[in-house]
Amino acid sequence: MAWRIDPGTDLVLNLHLKPSGKAEPVQPQVGLYFTDVKPTRFPMLVQLEHDGALDIPAGPRTSW
Repeated sequence: MAWRIDPGTDLVLNLHLKPSGKAEPVQPQVGLYFTDVKPTRFPMLVQLEHDGALDIPAGPRTSW
């Protein structure tokens, strides 16, 4: 999906990490692809009012 980024726009990378109890390197990577084609679809941000109430327990992944 193409996403227009204007000059001066900040890119913020939000990581959610699980502590292991020891020091570990964190080396995130972001790949950007540039195009001259105008976007036809647009991303939507969904913000939760009280995201502290969102509790996803650790454990094995469940299949839906």
